[in-house]
Amino acid sequence: MSQERYKAKILPIRQKLFHIAQNILHEDAAAEDAVQEVLLKLWHIRDSLGSYDNVAAFATTVTKNHCLDKLKLKNK
Repeated sequence: MSQERYKAKILPIRQKLFHIAQNILHEDAAAEDAVQEVLLKLWHIRDSLGSYDNVAAFATTVTKNHCLDKLKLKNK
């Protein structure tokens, strides 16, 4: 996936990902950090993103799982 296609597919759903993270983490700063980390993860695997039928759904799942992992670490 090229940089332009990444920007066209992933960046428009950034706000949606933030809301998901915010609902799970209950802190704006933590949610913003989580979204940034997810966007970086997605950037690193951008070449394989084309194999997903719905990239937005995949990004949503990655965000949810990342936030749940952060909560698990926080509660240890």
